[in-house]
Amino acid sequence: TEFFLVVEGAGNLTDLDGTVHSWRAGDLVVLPKGWSGQWDVHQPIRKIWAVISHDEALSIEASRRVVVSHAEDFMLSKLSTDGPRKADWGEAICSSKEL
Repeated sequence: TEFFLVVEGAGNLTDLDGTVHSWRAGDLVVLPKGWSGQWDVHQPIRKIWAVISHDEALSIEASRRVVVSHAEDFMLSKLSTDGPRKADWGEAICSSKEL
């Protein structure tokens, strides 16, 4: 599975079924393990990327679709908070203790 943040550029990723996913600077894109399709780059791309290696095989349906999250979906004004939450692994240990 590849994750990347588009720093510059624009284009489309087209799934094998013909579904087109447009991407541009600021978008976060996920190419699931096993994805196959077409890249159309309209403006040269610069990206920050990571490939996650995992043994878990995705279903045929899950590996067919690209996921594109557009930059405007990450605007702070659209995010809300439920306030502080307890850590899932227990209470934090105070870091001011002497070692």
